[in-house]
Amino acid sequence: MPKGGARVDLLAEGRVSINHFSSSPRPLASPIFRLPVETLENIFEAYVGLQESPCRLTLVCSQWRNMVLHMPSLWRHLYIHDNQHNHIWNSRRWFVPGAGFIYTIGRRQLCKTPEEVDSAIHRAGATPLDIDLDVNHSYSISGDRDKMFLKIFGTNDITSRVECMKITHMHVRGSSLRSIPDPSFPILSKLVWLQPMVYCIPVIGRGLCQSKQLQSLNVGITIVEILKDAEIWSGLRSFTLQGTGTGSFNSDSAIIDSVIAKCKSLEELKILGGHWPTDQTPIIKLTALRHIELSCEGRDLLKIHAPSLTTMQLLEIWKGNPTVSVDFPALATLKLRTLDLQWLYQSNPPELSSLYLHLLGNRSLLDRSGFPLPGNFPENGLMAVRELTVEGIENHRILSQLLKSVPNSQRITILPRSGIFDQFSANVLQKLSAVDEPTLAVNAHTIQFGSGLFPVSASKASLEPRLQEWVTSRRQQRNPLRSLKVHWFGEDPATEYA
Repeated sequence: MPKGGARVDLLAEGRVSINHFSSSPRPLASPIFRLPVETLENIFEAYVGLQESPCRLTLVCSQWRNMVLHMPSLWRHLYIHDNQHNHIWNSRRWFVPGAGFIYTIGRRQLCKTPEEVDSAIHRAGATPLDIDLDVNHSYSISGDRDKMFLKIFGTNDITSRVECMKITHMHVRGSSLRSIPDPSFPILSKLVWLQPMVYCIPVIGRGLCQSKQLQSLNVGITIVEILKDAEIWSGLRSFTLQGTGTGSFNSDSAIIDSVIAKCKSLEELKILGGHWPTDQTPIIKLTALRHIELSCEGRDLLKIHAPSLTTMQLLEIWKGNPTVSVDFPALATLKLRTLDLQWLYQSNPPELSSLYLHLLGNRSLLDRSGFPLPGNFPENGLMAVRELTVEGIENHRILSQLLKSVPNSQRITILPRSGIFDQFSANVLQKLSAVDEPTLAVNAHTIQFGSGLFPVSASKASLEPRLQEWVTSRRQQRNPLRSLKVHWFGEDPATEYA
């Protein structure tokens, strides 16, 4: 161990070496330091786009911190909440040098007071804002809620910059709204308003009527009534109507008919919680429509003329009509809950390649002897289908009949109904691997039984030999299965047999 002057000399040499290393260009030769600023900015934008907090980026190094704090687009997402006294479970507290403490939920800045809103908007600079409002809790002081509402909607300083807005709750006293002007939303392109408060509706609604850039709207029938005469509908590309329950919209059906008829540019339509179209709906032409989700009777599909429709989802219990032949020439993906498929076989969309069928009322498809009725699923009825998913089926004979109607299906997923899959599994496997029916699912190369939500509850020990025999048989026929997965009850992940 060196002593005295020798020790001092060693320390001096070490300091010289450190100073030389820190001043040399070698550390800057790392590729991350040689990336152009524009490239780093694109990386940061993509990172925050994954719902990640920009605060995390500020902890990497001082260079990144300075860049992130001077990139307003990373701070444009705000979550305004009135929980001032309790911790919000999914929020995170960050300390950012130069900015202090910041709370975030994912990529959104959490604001619980008007002062925090000011700070968040300051960081967002002049960029368009994405705001999520949830001001509802009983332990929030009413006056604080009013201040928050007036902060957002009392002047156009904020509303004129809002590009996307989601209002989950917005409770405020009516007396607070008497003196404020109608807000302006000149660049608003996306609005989600789930639970409107009666006092807020007229004020915000009148401002929305003047919006010229709105392209996506997700609201209830109350907001639609306010906006029915506005000029927003012709430019709308996505419209979701949130209903209040099952059944029809009754007197509101005429309002829905009128606004949808104005949507000349509509590409996505979702009617949730009610039946539409109805008997009173006139024929509506939606030439740009690509995706639709709704509940209705089979005959009412004739009210919709959508030559470009590619994806359809029919919700709740949906009845077909054997005399109806709907015309959707571009339909490629269909998901539905139904009692029968007669209307579908009658129409036979030429481009239908993916079919998800939640089959209801299996007994109605059987005769008194327990055999399928001959007209359920015509053999070779849907030749274009390449991917089939069946949920809720209870009878292996019905499944065999269905598989024969889609002989070219290459991917088959069978999701069992709870409590009936023990014997059903054995019967299905016997049918699929039987030599007396070699054409059943012969073109399928990927087959899956069950899923995480619909596991197979049959005995694994008793069915595995049958599965292995089936895989071997397909190999011997030079038509091997690429994948044969079974999600057994109580096991994760699925077992692969091919």
